[in-house]
Amino acid sequence: MKRLVCILLALLCLSSCAQAASEETMRAMVARLPDGGILLVRMDGAPEPFSAKLPEQMLDENGGVIAPDALNSGDVVEITGDGALAESWPLQYPGVTAARVLSRGAADDLAPYCEVLEGLLPEKTARDAPPQLTLTWEYGVTQASMGNTHWQRDNGDGTTSAVIACGPHVLMWSPIAQLKDARTVALDFAQPVPNQVRAQRWPDALYRAEELPGDGESIPVIKNENGALSIQVEPGYVYLLRASWEEGSAEYGFLTLKPERKEVAQIEEITSEFESNGFTVASESAEPQILTGKRHLLTLGGASDGIVTIYEYEDPTSAQADAQCIDGSGSIVTLDEVTHYLEWKDVPHFYRQNNLILQYVGTDETILNLLTELYGEPFAGGASKR
Repeated sequence: MKRLVCILLALLCLSSCAQAASEETMRAMVARLPDGGILLVRMDGAPEPFSAKLPEQMLDENGGVIAPDALNSGDVVEITGDGALAESWPLQYPGVTAARVLSRGAADDLAPYCEVLEGLLPEKTARDAPPQLTLTWEYGVTQASMGNTHWQRDNGDGTTSAVIACGPHVLMWSPIAQLKDARTVALDFAQPVPNQVRAQRWPDALYRAEELPGDGESIPVIKNENGALSIQVEPGYVYLLRASWEEGSAEYGFLTLKPERKEVAQIEEITSEFESNGFTVASESAEPQILTGKRHLLTLGGASDGIVTIYEYEDPTSAQADAQCIDGSGSIVTLDEVTHYLEWKDVPHFYRQNNLILQYVGTDETILNLLTELYGEPFAGGASKR
């Protein structure tokens, strides 16, 4: 009986050893396909392209666990399996049992294998212009507007063609892509992916201003471990992205809208601000007058006397369109190709916030200080920054 047990154990050992001996390891380089699939190129011996179903979980170069979707072109992996490649084009490796990442790479690392990959990967075609930029956020997707471009195309015969398009500053673009309720925005460039992307922003109150400001506020462009680009945005800004490639550069822009607020809530909020600063306020609606927004009059009393006129619009873009019609002095309004010359009894001051334009005619320091504290410097009239 003991002899029989020993024989069985020996047979099991031999079977296990034979199974272990049948497993092979090989090094391969990843070639990522546009549809998300993966091709592998054998690096041990003669290079051969093949496809394989990789394990759903594999070790990365640091010993962590990753999925095959996290692999990029140029990464080098070690594959363990039965070594049997099915005859097809490309070859297929169905017997993969394990895989791990040896090193990370880039698409340029595939250059030595261009010949064996010929016909399997899409050819890189020369572009006549910079690619479009798609903006994607939680609630929507749109294409960014494009501004200045400089692009050089290789004609394939030793010559190049250059295309240069010059345009205005991003704050003067019209129309411009508009984003609503956006926070994190993914930047999806059509091929080729840029080598570098930089971002700046300006408050939307400067949009379509007559006098352009200097450089805007720099905003970081985030690149995740898979190379995807994104940017954190806030409502009420004009954003400019500058992207560069070996072939040239391009500018992209968009405007983030501020959340709309209900008319009653806005008027009540403004009224409360004045009342908390010692004013009595009488509110009434009035007929439109030159500007197209719904007109409200706030008659102030108490600490000082005065009237604040509020023009309320459906959205910030409509308010900005009317604001553009008011010249820097606040005394000339050109709307629908008709110019109105206004004579004020005192100094006019115009402010804008979201979908409101506020107008105050007078020089009372208490009222002016409160308006400036709440809405910034006037965009027209008085101490206008335009």
